[in-house]
Amino acid sequence: MRDGRSKELAPSEKAAPQFQGIGAISKNLPRSLRKEIAAFARKLKRDHSAMFTSNPAYRKRAGQFLTALLPPRPKRRGRPGIQSVTTAIRLRGQFSRQHPNERPEIIWRRIYPQAIAAYATMTDMEQADARQQLRERVRWRLRDRKRRSRRRGESSRKSPSLQSS
Repeated sequence: MRDGRSKELAPSEKAAPQFQGIGAISKNLPRSLRKEIAAFARKLKRDHSAMFTSNPAYRKRAGQFLTALLPPRPKRRGRPGIQSVTTAIRLRGQFSRQHPNERPEIIWRRIYPQAIAAYATMTDMEQADARQQLRERVRWRLRDRKRRSRRRGESSRKSPSLQSS
């Protein structure tokens, strides 16, 4: 004890965390996986060493990209989709391909019993409401999907005013 203080270190005197090295990290992985990752790293090094040495940030980006491709994948942003709408969109595409000459009204009649839960047990009024609601939700989702893809396409292209500078 110094100056009446306890043996615990003061916050400024705490030891810095030690780097454990690659060996400590890789011990948690199965041997076959370690071998495969090492072979992949050697191949990248052999094929792209000039790129990695020219900009060390590429090494970090490559690791991040590999991490993004492996499971578990993060959840998609936003609210989860309504299952009946997802089913209706899938069936609509499927039935449109199977029966290209049928009117949309006929295709929708095939979709309703499969996409709407307990459709057969509903009254006529409930069925009409459920049909209208399903078609609106499908329309909204498809419209929103189209808007998002348009927005993404515009942001990836440079605007004409920026190209001239």
